Amino acid sequence: MTNNEQRIHIIDDDEGIRQGLNLLFETVGLPCQLYHSANDFLVQYNSDLRGCLIVDIRMPGISGLELQEKLIEMEST
Repeated sequence: MTNNEQRIHIIDDDEGIRQGLNLLFETVGLPCQLYHSANDFLVQYNSDLRGCLIVDIRMPGISGLELQEKLIEMEST
């Protein structure tokens, strides 16, 4: 994946949800990147990532809302 390629970033601790959303979006030609936790996303995050996030609100560790707060603090746009 190139950094400027837009993708849907799916962040959910439930593998079934991740895979189901991935299948749904890819059937209409929308590429996805899957992450099993907010921390997994943050480890791979860089400011060149493009696209949108679909984030589970309630996850072990960093919640979806906490991830949103961290991205705001990082001035992610």
